[in-house]
Amino acid sequence: MQPIQFFAARHEDGALLPGATIDVYLAGTQTRATLFSDSSETPLGNPAYADASAQVFLYTSAERVDIQITKGGYVAPLMRDILVVDVTETLAEMQDLAAGARASAEAAIFNSEAYASIAAG
Repeated sequence: MQPIQFFAARHEDGALLPGATIDVYLAGTQTRATLFSDSSETPLGNPAYADASAQVFLYTSAERVDIQITKGGYVAPLMRDILVVDVTETLAEMQDLAAGARASAEAAIFNSEAYASIAAG
């Protein structure tokens, strides 16, 4: 699970939007993503809300999300198809792939025929 952190969208005049409503959807849908307030998976409502400093901090297990920010009558442009990557999980997957490749290379070397010279090979 990866955290998402940002300042709530700015209004056209540049002002931050404290208390803005943050709707998080599965990318390309109107289905709300499951949100958490921490990595221990403490549930967080969706929509979520920007704090008094207009900061937004949440976790989701969704891989791609769309984020809609609103406040009062203002609707910010939809942020579409945001890739949410858990770096820890991705690193572990890459390490597993590297270990598998290493084992395959070692097996290929071990099982290959050895020749006395280049000419013999």
